[in-house]
Amino acid sequence: MSELANLFAQFGLQPFLNYTQTLIVLIGSDDRLLEWNPAFGQMAVSCPSSASIQDFLAASSQPLFTEMRQANEPRQASLELKIGPGGFNFECLLAPLPGENFLFFAEPAWKSRDKKLARLMRALEKTKHALRIKKIDLESVLVQAKEISHTDSLTFLPNRRQIATDLQRQVALCDRHHKPFTIFMLDIDYFKQINDSFGHAAGDRVLQALAGRLLESIREGDEAGRYGGDEFIILLPGTTQQSASKMAERLLELVRSLEIQIDGRVSKISISIGIAEYRVGEESWDQLLDRADQALYKSKEKGRDRWTISEFS
Repeated sequence: MSELANLFAQFGLQPFLNYTQTLIVLIGSDDRLLEWNPAFGQMAVSCPSSASIQDFLAASSQPLFTEMRQANEPRQASLELKIGPGGFNFECLLAPLPGENFLFFAEPAWKSRDKKLARLMRALEKTKHALRIKKIDLESVLVQAKEISHTDSLTFLPNRRQIATDLQRQVALCDRHHKPFTIFMLDIDYFKQINDSFGHAAGDRVLQALAGRLLESIREGDEAGRYGGDEFIILLPGTTQQSASKMAERLLELVRSLEIQIDGRVSKISISIGIAEYRVGEESWDQLLDRADQALYKSKEKGRDRWTISEFS
């Protein structure tokens, strides 16, 4: 009875489950007996081949039990259970669980049923309440896990997978609505020298500082993400390459003004930018990305610390 035991153990009801004379059964959606406590197990010895709770019900009690099953809420009733060659009346409670299973409680009718049923109902409500809380906690954990899986752990920007997914979505929207869409691909000038001269910890500080400056510079609706290494992508929905070039110039100035503490002294950095505007119906998202990358390479060839607009061919 591992599943039933686990259900109650976390709420401190394990001794009750093992030692009570109340019959407790976990019933499946098709009335199959899934698990039960020792009290029910002793009674079930008289019907060793029974696999369904219906096998233990007298014919007169089966319609009433069916009504209890269909109520979709805890219901109690007096039912006749077959014990040995005859039957005996029990006060019973049937309670649906999250999912499709049910808990079935039964005790001989001569016992103080009201007090015990009330106690069982309170225990069941406590169990249901705790399960609801655990469900909320689990959903929160899943949301956090999803967010972590889409976020770069160093810069806290969207990671490569997420920014590429968002790029594809923006391209699809552009195809549908025929609105302009431009992207930046940029990287840090001489970043390898920073890592080689001062170590990767200094390089990480530079990446974090740049990520913060990118977030300061973009507009609402734009998105910046880390594509890998010292490469970043900025998505600019509703923006032409002409408008984007003015934004690129402002971004270059903002990065030039950035002061970063490296090895006990203030250092400055610069970036190079490649600009590409999406051509609706003429290319795919990865071709757009490749054009931005080629434009970035041309900025490097021209001396760095500048932007270049991609030529479409």
